[in-house]
Amino acid sequence: MKLLIPAIALLSSTVMAADLKFNVEGRFDYANSTVKHEFATATNNFEEKRSEFDSNVLRLNMVATINENLSARFRYRFSTAQDAASKNRDLSFQNVDFFFIDHKTSMFTTRIGKQSQVESLGREFFISATDYPTTAYNSTSGATGYIASNTAVYNTVKSDADLYRVGVSLIFKQLEDQTFTISAFNPAKSTTYTDTAGASNDAKNSKMGLGAYYNGSFLNKMIQPTLGYTTFGIAPETDLAGAPNTVSASNKLMAAGIRSEVAGFVIDADWKQYKRDNTSTATSTADKTTSIWANVAYTWDNLTPFVNYINDKYTKSANNLTDYKRNAISAGLQFKPFKDNNFRYQVAYTSDVKKIDAATGTNENKVTAHQISAGIKFDI
Repeated sequence: MKLLIPAIALLSSTVMAADLKFNVEGRFDYANSTVKHEFATATNNFEEKRSEFDSNVLRLNMVATINENLSARFRYRFSTAQDAASKNRDLSFQNVDFFFIDHKTSMFTTRIGKQSQVESLGREFFISATDYPTTAYNSTSGATGYIASNTAVYNTVKSDADLYRVGVSLIFKQLEDQTFTISAFNPAKSTTYTDTAGASNDAKNSKMGLGAYYNGSFLNKMIQPTLGYTTFGIAPETDLAGAPNTVSASNKLMAAGIRSEVAGFVIDADWKQYKRDNTSTATSTADKTTSIWANVAYTWDNLTPFVNYINDKYTKSANNLTDYKRNAISAGLQFKPFKDNNFRYQVAYTSDVKKIDAATGTNENKVTAHQISAGIKFDI
């Protein structure tokens, strides 16, 4: 926080001649949840109950239009704990989501800096965190609540590679309502390893991330397809014997989504799959996570009811005790009291069931969660 104010002041001073727009967006909720954990041996079963207020989204946005061909974007999150020292290899603060410059030419736009590739995760990543139907718990505040706001693919990629990365993108928009993007970026917080064996026999393939993406619109927004393919190396791991591995490996993320806006309805849906190479042996198969995500909302005057659905399937190559299937469904209502202001109330109910392929009594085989939440969203 001590560095944030000088950083904003410096940024503002460099673009004094620019058209600056600031806004603060956030969400505050009260949530009550019950989570039941079941085991093959019934005596190991237990239940969690949580009731608390939550402010899991609070962030500052700035957009600067310097001239007709040059612009900038900055966003800082106040709702995530900041380490005393940056652990990112690019030295950026983990609370900084965006800090990039766009240079527009007649052929394409070059984007340089910390950015995201929203198409990489289908339609789900297009949705603002302030609009998720559930509110995620802080795992450090008491018992571990199970409720998750996102799909397993989204959360796993976020853990492995982060969602906001320093890199460069070329954005092509030659055709109206059709955008093609190619990106290169740092895929993870750890260093990019390049040697293949080395004296210490370290693993070596946390290589540069590469992605190709498409986002389009047809028939007056009735059909809006999204496609994405991303590949990046993974950080060094150890094999089953505990020795550093030397196997070249990479992660692959594929996503396809669609949005449709018609007759007051907004329908979003996507399919995505994330394959994470198991690097302990050269012949091992990839751990695979597949997710289906859908959200249907209908706006009538100042009311917007919605239904959200998540289906996850995880298959681990080496140990099927952690394979699982998950189904989560949420239903809620948003109320916007002021037509010209982005402020609203929301209430939602979520049912979330995860079934795990556990073969022994000491392994958990089912988690059933229910949550009721109510709160506000603002963008001012």
